Amino acid sequence: MTMNLYSLCVLTALLGLQVNPVKAGGVEKALDLLDAPVAYSASYQASDGKGVYTGKVWHQPGKERRDFDTKGGGQSLVLRKDQDSVFLMQPSGKWYVAVGFHAAIALAGGFDAMSVTKLALGNESLNGMKTNRSHLVAKTLDGREFIGDLWALPSGVPVKVEGVESEPNGKQTRVSLVQTNIMVGHVGNDHFDPPQGYMGINLKSIPPEKLVQAIQGIMPLLGGKK
Repeated sequence: MTMNLYSLCVLTALLGLQVNPVKAGGVEKALDLLDAPVAYSASYQASDGKGVYTGKVWHQPGKERRDFDTKGGGQSLVLRKDQDSVFLMQPSGKWYVAVGFHAAIALAGGFDAMSVTKLALGNESLNGMKTNRSHLVAKTLDGREFIGDLWALPSGVPVKVEGVESEPNGKQTRVSLVQTNIMVGHVGNDHFDPPQGYMGINLKSIPPEKLVQAIQGIMPLLGGKK
């Protein structure tokens, strides 16, 4: 895989912090902020320090899918908080890997226990859209930290987020997300399940501490399915 599951979970968890409006100065748990209260679709460009990724996103409360371009023809990440599932799919190879939602988030640095403080900075026009700008400070129990700013529509849909993730060892990574062509409204359920005919490998019973090893173990089996 061009972009591994760990990187995607980190990026998605970080960039998902912003989606629900939070009372200024309030402290919330990250998983409470992962769910935008409205359905929407958009194009996006994201950077996690390792590269720049472009693609499409479809969202319903409790569900989100992000397609992103790769040299191998593209991949898809589907988060089903409502089913405690994460699907990593490769359409060109017609395969997917399923892992537990909470296990994937724990693997991505314990974002299920992350506390987020949000401070309103006022209204700004961004790319022709009226947005609410906020400053975010997010921390995990193991010492990870994210500090940055968020621009979101009044409905809570993110337009832009950028900031710096700091690890306990002092390493810092700049991350960003810009979403364009935002369409708020109906999104079909067919975006959030692996299509029929895909070969699936279910790792939902694997605990977080063994997930990386399990994923690495199945990659040779999927190597020829591109």
